[in-house]
Amino acid sequence: MTTDLTPNKTHLAQLKIWLQQAYTDGFSRFIQHWHLIEEAFEEQKLIVLKQSNAAIGFVVFDIDHEIATIDLAELTPGKRGQGLGKPFILDTLDYLKTQGALAVKLYCAPAESEGFWRKCGFERFEAPDDDHIHMFKLLTVTLETILHSGNTKKDLLKLWDCEPNEARQKEPKWIWELDYIENSKTLIKPIVIPVFTKNQIYPKKV
Repeated sequence: MTTDLTPNKTHLAQLKIWLQQAYTDGFSRFIQHWHLIEEAFEEQKLIVLKQSNAAIGFVVFDIDHEIATIDLAELTPGKRGQGLGKPFILDTLDYLKTQGALAVKLYCAPAESEGFWRKCGFERFEAPDDDHIHMFKLLTVTLETILHSGNTKKDLLKLWDCEPNEARQKEPKWIWELDYIENSKTLIKPIVIPVFTKNQIYPKKV
């Protein structure tokens, strides 16, 4: 098995054939998103899993402001349950990290795939009034929160999980003690946390 970061048009055609068959057989509806797969191919945002130069799996991804998104991921039905998916996803995550991604997020569908993504190290996080399954994984070591500010002389970053007018009556939910690279204001470790905004939930670099 080989993870191919630069698939060719032959691989793209192979994907289309088995995605169409998977749809006909009732295994997958991803062929309905074929335009996204084609766009990802043109934009070099398509990664393919190959066996004997045949494309048997793929990932469509995007990276925006150091946060990667896995939009689609699929194995051909005949290759599922053989332990091929996890190594392929881990290879993909390694590549996303080399491209500057600090974290990766995805919308888990179908819901039955949550167990697989957990095996790949993803965590689930909840959004208000949202029953969809949102998952994320950090790709780098991040700055940990502290319990209270104490008497530290270091700069602090405090974050509340409430409306601005309520902040004076509440303690911050998160506090970070900031350590910088020498002679700069660049953090030694980044801060990345899950946030919910505009009906989306995703990891965000603070």
